[in-house]
Amino acid sequence: MDYVYEFLAQYSTGELLFAYLGLLFMTILGTLPSNSDLTIVAGAVLASSGKFSIFSIYFGVIAIVLIGENIAYYLGYHFGDIIFKLPIYRRLVNDKRKKNLELFVKRYPLRVLLSIRLTPVFRPVWYMMLGSLKVRPGTFFKMHTPIVISYNILLITSSYFLSNYIDTYMKEYKIYALAAVFIIWFLVIRKMASMYKIEQEQTTQA
Repeated sequence: MDYVYEFLAQYSTGELLFAYLGLLFMTILGTLPSNSDLTIVAGAVLASSGKFSIFSIYFGVIAIVLIGENIAYYLGYHFGDIIFKLPIYRRLVNDKRKKNLELFVKRYPLRVLLSIRLTPVFRPVWYMMLGSLKVRPGTFFKMHTPIVISYNILLITSSYFLSNYIDTYMKEYKIYALAAVFIIWFLVIRKMASMYKIEQEQTTQA
């Protein structure tokens, strides 16, 4: 990490913060192939080294995450019918599956939003999907906002105070950390798929 700090030393705090939040914004919208949570962890580690104010990370990250994810939701809400008619999406979500998803999301909106929070790789697509399923804006904002604030405060705080461990041992144990993230992601997806299957069976029997 020393060479990273030396490179960043060439720039002012304001320039670094602007560039960092811009990078985070692009990852949240899915325009860069990156995990936004890892970007947030990196910002907290840099804050612990004095590159940023921790309060600027708290407020900046939460604001950018809310703005970016709300944009993804609104893109789906207003243009979802066009976006999800594209061949790549039609193969994944046909009309019948989309209708079943709509019923499932309306019945379990909080569980769906919590699950999306724990699966960072495809968040932009999931939020566009929620918008395209016409999840009511009031329902989305009411549940999404406190989840984002709570999750990111926890993520930033833990990364900030564990920054020495992350900096020192991440290289050695990176494969285990990635494996843990993958396992959590897999379990969440499996649980949601199981719930969705049960919901389909109940709907068919009804």
